[in-house]
Amino acid sequence: MVVIVPPLAERDDREQPIVATRVSGAVTLASEHVRQGVDGVRTVVASDGRDEKTPNQHLPAGRAEFGGDVFEQYAEAGVLLAGAEVDAIEVNVSCPNLEDRSRIFAHSIEATTEVIEAVRRADLGLPVLAKLSPNTDELPEIAEAAVRAGADVLTLVNTVLGMVIDTATGRPALGRGGGGLSGPAIHPVAVRAVYDVRASHPTLPIIGVGGVTDADTALELLMAGANAVQVGTATFGDPRAALRVLDDLRVTLWTRGIGAVRDVVGIAHRGGRA
Repeated sequence: MVVIVPPLAERDDREQPIVATRVSGAVTLASEHVRQGVDGVRTVVASDGRDEKTPNQHLPAGRAEFGGDVFEQYAEAGVLLAGAEVDAIEVNVSCPNLEDRSRIFAHSIEATTEVIEAVRRADLGLPVLAKLSPNTDELPEIAEAAVRAGADVLTLVNTVLGMVIDTATGRPALGRGGGGLSGPAIHPVAVRAVYDVRASHPTLPIIGVGGVTDADTALELLMAGANAVQVGTATFGDPRAALRVLDDLRVTLWTRGIGAVRDVVGIAHRGGRA
């Protein structure tokens, strides 16, 4: 289970958070929409249906993803998640930095370093994943900076900058104008990002994400160098998409006589085949 938890609850009533595009399966998401905040998820419904009121330790097991608008929010979220029953922390470094003209943290080596170090200082005792932006020509260098700062794993990639215009009104469909494009439209971008980072850093642990809808799109990311993949936007239309992709991938590997996922990881860097 994934719990997305920015440190502070926010709401912008101008914001429509998700807009479908004309590209099949692709959506554009607002960079800032209704966000519940760490405090808001302290009360969760347990699997047996009982309300659990005890803070922190009753967060569902899984990966907690959070972001922030200023450096301090990353550190604050880390502290608030201390003791939560999650398996890993994914730090969305692709948020706009309101202290630097809304530039994306993950577009700067220095800002990325500071964000990951702030989370590491919370000393959560959990693996830290750094989710990076593809919208920069310094991605391999920023990836290395994130690992040097303490990230255990890299998640590549977050959304691509995008915009949808409502042709009935002539205005941007999202309240703040632009947003982040996700889904099948960004898959080649994700494959290229994973490939480039793997080429520059042969040993960095990478999770590939971006437009994974079936076994082939998952295989592309693995062959580009990802050690694992995430399924995101596809779950909007099919909550069981990740399980379906996993089952399809198993069948594909078996059909092709491939013994394990690790046998195809990074194969594009070794002359291909499999």
